[in-house]
Amino acid sequence: MPGSIPSCSGSRGILEIPCAPTARDRVLASRLGAAAVKALLDNRGGYMVGEINREIAYTPLKDTWEKQNSLQSGLTDLLHILSG
Repeated sequence: MPGSIPSCSGSRGILEIPCAPTARDRVLASRLGAAAVKALLDNRGGYMVGEINREIAYTPLKDTWEKQNSLQSGLTDLLHILSG
């Protein structure tokens, strides 16, 4: 159907075609939203809520722009191949 989102599994992010959210996507969104609200209710502003190893993690916003993680080897090559 034109304009509809294709159904697929194994969605890994923005590099794939947009897909209908999986049950895991919906559960993750609910968990992250609830954790963000809880953080604000606990006066814990200034954090990014995410998931690390399937556990909720709070990262200070300052760390998101000051700390740098190196990319896995080969990802920069892949980026050039896909963007070329």
